[in-house]
Amino acid sequence: MTTDFPFTALKSSSDIFSFVDSEIRKLEPNLVLLSLVLGSVEDGVCSPAARTARKRDIGVEPMRDHHSFNGVLPIRRQSIELPYRQFLFELRTATNGVELRNDDGSARRTAVKFVSDWVWKRLSKAFSKDKPHVQTIYSFMTGKHLDCFGLALTVAAACQELGLSDVHLALSEDHSWITFGLEGTETAEVTWHGKGNEQKRGQPIELWSGSWLYLNGHPVICNRHMEVAAIVNMINPKYDGKREDADLGRLQQDLLWLLFDAKHLDKYPMGLATLAEYEEFDSTEGRPSPDEIFDLAIRSSLCHYENALVYPHTLFGSYLYRSLKYKAALQRWKDAAQVLKHYPYSKGDEEIFKELREIVTDFIPDMMADGVDDLATDPHFFALLLTFYDELCLWETAGPMPILHSDWAKGLVSAVKRFNGETRKTSATCPVQTLVGSSYTAEPFRLKSEKMQGLLHTLTVADKVNLSAVRLQLTALPRGIAAATTESQSRKRRHNSSV
Repeated sequence: MTTDFPFTALKSSSDIFSFVDSEIRKLEPNLVLLSLVLGSVEDGVCSPAARTARKRDIGVEPMRDHHSFNGVLPIRRQSIELPYRQFLFELRTATNGVELRNDDGSARRTAVKFVSDWVWKRLSKAFSKDKPHVQTIYSFMTGKHLDCFGLALTVAAACQELGLSDVHLALSEDHSWITFGLEGTETAEVTWHGKGNEQKRGQPIELWSGSWLYLNGHPVICNRHMEVAAIVNMINPKYDGKREDADLGRLQQDLLWLLFDAKHLDKYPMGLATLAEYEEFDSTEGRPSPDEIFDLAIRSSLCHYENALVYPHTLFGSYLYRSLKYKAALQRWKDAAQVLKHYPYSKGDEEIFKELREIVTDFIPDMMADGVDDLATDPHFFALLLTFYDELCLWETAGPMPILHSDWAKGLVSAVKRFNGETRKTSATCPVQTLVGSSYTAEPFRLKSEKMQGLLHTLTVADKVNLSAVRLQLTALPRGIAAATTESQSRKRRHNSSV
């Protein structure tokens, strides 16, 4: 892919906005250029050296810096053109003589792997995938660092430059890979997720494995404009892990609205969720509310991905929690658990585990202690709480690893003891709202998991709850996991006795 360089200097955030706007109006927006420009801005604002210089100039490090583009802009043409030309030169030199296409014009798997290997070989041996601000091609070209998303993006962008128009970015909620082929049905691992995956580069992915990591065959498959949306969504305005740069955040918010208006977020639930979070803290006049945008994110997941995404539900719930709408928040968290129960939990799912753990161990006890809306006397809320835990137990049952550890059980115990006997007994007669398709249906209260069924009497019938029994029941190994553990131990003993 060749281009006449599109600017001489970007002097303001408005210039950056206009540059991105001009790119998304094209059939083939230039991913390398976009990632270089936005990465340059992020690096200039958030790198430790930039923050130190700004603190020296203004004498203090503010919580929200509204002058962060001072010293970053203008972005001169040569500061972007040089790494861009270098990227093209190195890529074309490396792929010279490599057979890139099949007879039908689609990308060869060997070509995708070759490009992936080229990216990996160029990375610094000392790079860390967990560093912030390493998701852009600017980071790749100036520091030889990339994270998981950055690797997949760089491979997709490099293939675009090679004219392999069928190669695109695929995204789950915690992983990125490549799709290609005339029908877009071929897949290739190009990055990592856990140990050993670096040896899987170029290999096809078993999308329908049931795992959350690959959304059980319902990932977000990007077109070029959705790839731009992913680049924008991955902008990270946080410069020390906590504090956020206001100017960079505002630019990201404006760019998300640009993509929203162009319909490029319609099939990208996570981009919509990011926009909703921005609107919560800095609303834009005349725009939809955070509630409406979160609802669009969930509807996008329902319509395009068979409700496979979990984060739109959890993030909506957390927004409602911050808004002190506790019952509505718990409903959304229950919706998230309802999605999760279809995924067998595995070691690769740490991020979603941590998300739910925070809800169970921090948010729910906090809302019960707050006393807002007299939750402890609301039988509908108690019924909702029990069905939320029921969904979590079903999630645990689906996989080979335990989930409900002692701190998870403690969250329920601390909540249950706040409800009196009358409220608990009445809860069993309360209908529970369940997301069916794209709408809620009132269903009779019913617990489905073996663990929660075993607790039904003590939680909804007994005058006094045996809290120790609740704790022991929740933390017990599910029958399938316990049986597998026993068999594994038996095999180990047989092996040791035969040695």
